[in-house]
Amino acid sequence: MIGDKMKPASLITIPMKPERWQQVKDILAGALEQPDEKARAAFLASECADDTDLRREVESLLNQPPDELETFAEAGGLLQSERLGANAGRRIGAYRLVRELGRGGMGAVWLGARADEEFEKQVAIKLLKRGTDTDEVLRRFRAEREILARLEHPNIAHLLDAGTTDDGLPYFVMEYVIGQRVTDFCSAQNLSIDDRLRLFQKICGAVQFAHQNLVVHRDLKPANILITPEGEPKLLDFGIAKLLGPGEGGFDVTAYDHQRLTPAYASPEQVRGDPITTVCDVYALGALLYELLSGETAHRFAALHPTHTELMRVVVEETPVRPSLAARDSATKRRLHGDLDNIILKALRKEPGRRYTGIEAFAGDIERHLEDRPVIARKDTFLYRGSKFIQRNKIGVAAAALLLLTLVGGIIGTAWQARRANRRFNQVRRLAHSVLFDYHDAIANLPGSTPVREKLVKDSLEYLDSLSHEGGRDASLQREMALAYLKVGDVQGRPNFANLGDTPGALASYRKALNLLEQLAAAESGNTELNLELGGIYSRIGEVLRNKGDLSGAVERNRKAVAVMEKLAAHATNAEVREALALAYVTLGDVLGNPYTGNLGDTNGAIESYRRALALREKLMANDPASAERRKWAAVSHQRLGNMLQAIKDTAGALENYRQALAIDESVLNEDPTNTFVQRDVGVDYQLLSLALMDAGDLNQAREFQAKNIAVWEQMAKADPKNAVAQSDLSLGYSRMVAVLAKSGDAPGALAHYQKSMAIVQDLLAKDPRNVTYLMYLRGNYLRMTDLLLTTGDVNGALEDAHKELEIDDEILALNPGSADAPRNQALAHAQLGKAYTLLAANTRKSLKEQQQNWSAARSEYQKSLNIWQDMKRKGPILIDAEKPDEVAREIARCDAALR
Repeated sequence: MIGDKMKPASLITIPMKPERWQQVKDILAGALEQPDEKARAAFLASECADDTDLRREVESLLNQPPDELETFAEAGGLLQSERLGANAGRRIGAYRLVRELGRGGMGAVWLGARADEEFEKQVAIKLLKRGTDTDEVLRRFRAEREILARLEHPNIAHLLDAGTTDDGLPYFVMEYVIGQRVTDFCSAQNLSIDDRLRLFQKICGAVQFAHQNLVVHRDLKPANILITPEGEPKLLDFGIAKLLGPGEGGFDVTAYDHQRLTPAYASPEQVRGDPITTVCDVYALGALLYELLSGETAHRFAALHPTHTELMRVVVEETPVRPSLAARDSATKRRLHGDLDNIILKALRKEPGRRYTGIEAFAGDIERHLEDRPVIARKDTFLYRGSKFIQRNKIGVAAAALLLLTLVGGIIGTAWQARRANRRFNQVRRLAHSVLFDYHDAIANLPGSTPVREKLVKDSLEYLDSLSHEGGRDASLQREMALAYLKVGDVQGRPNFANLGDTPGALASYRKALNLLEQLAAAESGNTELNLELGGIYSRIGEVLRNKGDLSGAVERNRKAVAVMEKLAAHATNAEVREALALAYVTLGDVLGNPYTGNLGDTNGAIESYRRALALREKLMANDPASAERRKWAAVSHQRLGNMLQAIKDTAGALENYRQALAIDESVLNEDPTNTFVQRDVGVDYQLLSLALMDAGDLNQAREFQAKNIAVWEQMAKADPKNAVAQSDLSLGYSRMVAVLAKSGDAPGALAHYQKSMAIVQDLLAKDPRNVTYLMYLRGNYLRMTDLLLTTGDVNGALEDAHKELEIDDEILALNPGSADAPRNQALAHAQLGKAYTLLAANTRKSLKEQQQNWSAARSEYQKSLNIWQDMKRKGPILIDAEKPDEVAREIARCDAALR
């Protein structure tokens, strides 16, 4: 959050409200702009007037050591004149600065134009940042300039000019490249695999040219490779490149620097701090090609900013999965399998000596593949993989010992800095608390707030991670951090709440919170608040695991949450504890048997959990009828219980609960019309009523309520386009309307809604391809479209979509072998295939032989369906589809009669 990057809490001894802190910052910003101490004193006297506390706060900041004040002012966005406006229009050599394009550790990059206006030419001007002109930075800056001077190539952004400003700061002028990141360009243009390979060969040509000029880039990644509107790649940013002198043997001995590599594209030798050769760039290009062809990154990390330990594990030890396995669609999987898998994995070998010897060899193998000639790359043998596994474990032990020694040495060597570090620590602690508890909670339920919450998350995660290493055993800080990680996880990916769709990030944050809370609760077993928070984090993790498809992990966490809350409720009668217990029952019921999410098929267990939750919440609502919070949660319990009653065909009971939920939610929404949580619940009520009414045969009312559902969710998705939950809700709303319209005979309307739903869910899966909920939505779309195609007589289209259903079911089962939904869906898909072949068999224009073949194919598919239903019945009662096994058995008998 600009303006709150570093709040010097050590100087602010009392809690400060956000508006007061903003006032302090505003006056501080003005004071920093004054030319001298006299002017500054006059400014403070004028602005603070009689408010001596305000002046004292500002002066305490101004009295900070110069380096700390400069860092604080820059991080807080207080030096606005320098950052945003003062340099605009300034002349640098033959050019005029127009606007800042970006900035990094050494300096800022500006868009420039010819100052003499003799001809129009836009350029990029890299200008060293004031205060960073140390010997090391100047050396790196000059090295980048020297490197660029060597590189005149059509696919490398080239150096135009260089010099020193009037106040002694070095700069250089480069070609200004307008274009898209290479990954974005390939996606936007929907390039084929061959076209991507040819574009990649051009990139290889530019890197090879740099190597021939003794330059290793060391930071090749999509952000540094732009594609112009003409389709030509341009290689950018040689800020950490290395000039290879003739006496260096082709490598650089720079030690590992976490800040100067990009984890997803870094080579093992960069992570280890080993000597760097040109095959470091081979590795990075291998990672880039992996992403260009499969759509996934070769390295996957649990956190946005991985630790060195995780980098060592993922980059140095773990072999990436084959690109063909990472790719999503079957056509791409087939295309990558074989040569392209081997080519990419050869470039990504952990040992530099086993990669391609250079870029030319890498590009040559791609050329051989394009020409259908044998390639150099081959798979690893089993013996080789086994020997390397043993070696990796030995190295891992040694690396861990070395890391421990380094940490111990660092602690001893920096003890003298304790006083200063403690001051910094308290500053960061106050900031993290302010951002996550004050600002976040103030906007959490506002429409369109997800991007702002994302900004808070990004800024706060860095601070929290630093606190976790520095905080020691301070119990109050550990608890504060745990709750902060919980809030971060909520923003990243809490199911059914506005979130950014970052499921792995949410799980990582929740687990950090759990680790802290388990330690604290163990130390203070009688602390009610700590145990409430512990139970809450168990439930959160259970929700995310359920969404990921890990149902066994989810039910384990949910049962832990219930156990913690039941123990608390046995001794505490306050409303907060009882609501927490009710919520634990709901989340447990969801994973046990909620028919609209992934579940374990335990219907009785789910109904029992939901009834317990509803009983608790109705008592809480009766005790506090004016509380919107109490009413809202009672409505949620009516929804859940209605779902289970609908599953056991008690439609009347389901409709009664859904109508009660809607009445409660609408009353709460009337009191708080901008509350996005309640808006979403009203949308859910409309959809549930539509489903129940459709099952009851009232298609007109079903259509009316589904239209209301879509209207609510369209409004929410439009108000907050970055909210992944709002987008997935809207996709589901459109998909549900497909079923209503198809059953009503409106095929064109059903098709239009199907296309809208598919566009959204495919976009969501592109960002989170392993999200089981999104996969289920995609599969549901194909299911409904197959039914529609069978109704309209498009048998070939139905066959194609039913096979797609089965492909997605396989993917869901691979992610979650215990899924109860995937087998059910497989049974439905095989029955759809059986119906399609039955329609083909009934075509009397076909030969008798063809008709018999189709009857035989139909019987085979129906038998597969029946086998799955029977297997499911052996494991427990079938509720929603209780009639399906008998229907399929009748179809098998019909096929047998036709085949006699």
